[in-house]
Amino acid sequence: MESPNVRHAHKPRAFVDLSCKTGAVGNEPTRVPKLDRIRTCYMQARLAHVTFGSINNADVRRAFGLKEEKKAQATRIIKDAMAAQRIKPTSENASPRNMRYIPFWA
Repeated sequence: MESPNVRHAHKPRAFVDLSCKTGAVGNEPTRVPKLDRIRTCYMQARLAHVTFGSINNADVRRAFGLKEEKKAQATRIIKDAMAAQRIKPTSENASPRNMRYIPFWA
């Protein structure tokens, strides 16, 4: 996996761009291993926590270069990171649409 590209999208919000690169065969994106997706989601939550607060589904989609219609993939990444106890929801009572996440230690 290549080094993350840290950049400021909308000041003061910074995010790490780890969007999939196209593979050697055709235009299929290369598959990011599950542990790397979990680690990236955790890194996003950690960066967000120290800069602007917390992450949501849209932030995860942006980090992985996923389009709006790929919400389910972003949700799966978030659930995997929660199962690995790397992130936690900011509020257990929030609706799924409004759920935000922070690092496990916050």
